[in-house]
Amino acid sequence: MAGKVKKGFGTYMFILFLMLIAAFLITVMVMIFNPFKNVVGYQYLFYKDVHSETNVTGGGTNAIFDLGSMDEIKINCNYADVAVYRSNMVQTNQIKIENTVNGFAKADGNVEFSYQIYYEKGSNNKVLCVDVKEAEGFLFLTKSVTVSIVLPTHGDYNLSNTKLNITNNSGSVYIGSGDAGSATINIKSLDIKTKSGNIFLSGKLGSQMQDIFISSERGEIESGINLEATNSFSLNSVYGKLQFKNIKSNNTASMILGNSQFSANQITGNVDIEIDDGYFNVEKLDGDISGNDAAEQMTTSTINIKEVDGNVSFPFANAAKINIAKINNGNAFIHGTTGSVVIGALSGYGWITMTSGSVDVALSGACEIVTTTGNINVKYTENTLSQALTIQSQSGNVSLGVNTTLPFVLNVYNDKGELRDHNKVDVEGFDSAFTIPLVINGGSTGINVSTNGAVSVSINKADN
Repeated sequence: MAGKVKKGFGTYMFILFLMLIAAFLITVMVMIFNPFKNVVGYQYLFYKDVHSETNVTGGGTNAIFDLGSMDEIKINCNYADVAVYRSNMVQTNQIKIENTVNGFAKADGNVEFSYQIYYEKGSNNKVLCVDVKEAEGFLFLTKSVTVSIVLPTHGDYNLSNTKLNITNNSGSVYIGSGDAGSATINIKSLDIKTKSGNIFLSGKLGSQMQDIFISSERGEIESGINLEATNSFSLNSVYGKLQFKNIKSNNTASMILGNSQFSANQITGNVDIEIDDGYFNVEKLDGDISGNDAAEQMTTSTINIKEVDGNVSFPFANAAKINIAKINNGNAFIHGTTGSVVIGALSGYGWITMTSGSVDVALSGACEIVTTTGNINVKYTENTLSQALTIQSQSGNVSLGVNTTLPFVLNVYNDKGELRDHNKVDVEGFDSAFTIPLVINGGSTGINVSTNGAVSVSINKADN
């Protein structure tokens, strides 16, 4: 008898479950077929709008605007995408608003979609503003709103005298596409700010601008063109993937990268970076690079540069990994802790200090390299030594490689400044009976090594 009761109860529960599902589906269908109708406290949003505007929607004028005569165009939105492109479907410049949002929202929610195009007060009709208010909901089936500046394909319509200022939240920004045969889209200055939206610069965008400011906290930033800023170049990111081709800035380029991944083929001009736990990868840098300060120190960043024609300064490198294949005509000033420094070729002066981090440098100039417990590997590539080399550690091992004919005096000290004997000091070509100081090839200029760790000197190994 008990088994039959349990079986009957289960059947009733199953039927009740099906009835609840059916009621839910009926409610959803009623909402879908009656957009914006209040159904048990909820409503269904359904927009399918396309608006092409050639004049302002506020300000008391119907005159067709000339975007190229504007000093600035400001676009403000939330999740709308923003695009600037050329099209053979238009005969004059226009602003196109597309809204195909549909989804669900609370009945008392903010579901109104609206936009306004107007001249900023006091701008003498020289600053055009586009404000977009998107519908809000909790479950979107499609969430597509696009604000576009559309220009004809020929070059008579351009933005060469106009600053483009875009403020967004989660929407993406696309600038510089166009139909086949379209002219370049020239812009005076670029100011783009998003939080999680992506930013893409395409091939129809002119490369030279006065000021370039690009900021996306968590979105991707990608440039398919070479960028040249005749005045200022600024790049801000927190968590993002940033890909560039070539960048040129007449003034020092500012890059706040946070935990982002940055890559570029070539940067021309000086660079000031602020990076935390990110990656900075550049093939060629023609200029000086300096990074971080006492207030914003590096943590565990990775800096990879194949070639630098300038100075390298990272005074707050901390645990960063700094890998530079070649530094031409410049000095290296690096102060870190537990990270590592690898420089494949350094022509200028090298001043590198670490604690437990390691240093691996090939150089042709003078140096002062200091660690606490970190190992040091130095290759001196020249055949003459005009200035003394200073290599110092408390307990780290030191490896030194020089050319066969280099004349120098090898001085090896302990951490108290006392000359050591040959114990734990190995010099290629010399047996265990040598004494320190050790004169090699009749030299008089010193290579001064100070450490309690092991010291190894390789002759004719500088190029290996």
